[in-house]
Amino acid sequence: MKKITLSTLFLLSTILLLYSITTFAQDSSQNPLPEGATARLNLDDQFIFKLRYTPDGTSLMVASSTGIYLYNIKTGEKNFLMEANLDFETEIAFSPDGKTLVAWGGERPFDFWNRDRNFYSWDVNSGTLLHRFAAHTKKVKSVAFSPDGQTLASGSHDKTIRIWDVNSGKLVRTIIGHTEGFIHVSFSPDGDTLRSSDWDGVVNFWDVKTFRLQNTFSFAKYQRGILVLEQLLTASTPKRTILLPNYPNPFNPETWIPYQLSESADVTISIYTMDGKLVRILELGHKPIGTYYQRTHAAHWDGKNEGGEPVANGLYFYTFTAGQFKATRKMMIRK
Repeated sequence: MKKITLSTLFLLSTILLLYSITTFAQDSSQNPLPEGATARLNLDDQFIFKLRYTPDGTSLMVASSTGIYLYNIKTGEKNFLMEANLDFETEIAFSPDGKTLVAWGGERPFDFWNRDRNFYSWDVNSGTLLHRFAAHTKKVKSVAFSPDGQTLASGSHDKTIRIWDVNSGKLVRTIIGHTEGFIHVSFSPDGDTLRSSDWDGVVNFWDVKTFRLQNTFSFAKYQRGILVLEQLLTASTPKRTILLPNYPNPFNPETWIPYQLSESADVTISIYTMDGKLVRILELGHKPIGTYYQRTHAAHWDGKNEGGEPVANGLYFYTFTAGQFKATRKMMIRK
């Protein structure tokens, strides 16, 4: 009888392992749905690293070992968005309007030598790579969009915060103010304050207009700043009522109008032409204290008048009324 070598045993075990994985994947895709489930997302033998809903809630973004897919929640239709080398440490975020996606972290690089120092943005509709954001000297740990979607903030193990222009991809400013790495960043709901936390439990509050330090909270050493920051954000409520710029702007044919309320109120939005003629009144009803930024919560205008007819190109004004508060901004339809 011939002796079985170690290499032969290794080859046989590898074949059996691959066969069992393939068989399991095939069998699991044919199994009936669990009770309460409405659909199964099948990516064959790929690893799934992250799941995120799009801001409008209509699709589910799936980050896998070979790329990023979008699933329509209602139809189950799968669209391949982009090819990317992702892994378990990859993080992703959508812009407030859902048109731009950023990804960072991970060890399977787009650019091997700078794999975790850079992060990237894509156009969600086309899957086109828009920008590579490269300035950090150590691993990027957090990226956040401003509420208006025009600015990105990134935190890194290099103990710095970088501010970027979303449209150009250019570095706007570098903020130095932490003595430890693992910096997590986020914007306040009104976009006036940037908050950053580090590994040592320090939370800094920066004025977005000047990027000067406003305040600092220090917690027990080694307490995770990111957890403290999330608790602060959850517990915080708007201190003032604000009307924010609509997005997109210019637009065609629809737009969303974000706002926040420091107290509950009946909310209406009146839309006027340049000469002051009333075009449409949006009755939003009684709204509780809170932030209304995402498409699922912000006011929506479909670009039509009270008669249901599309309005003409041009500049329009919208007046936001919430109790005793009033504010007016302008927007433009461009067809």
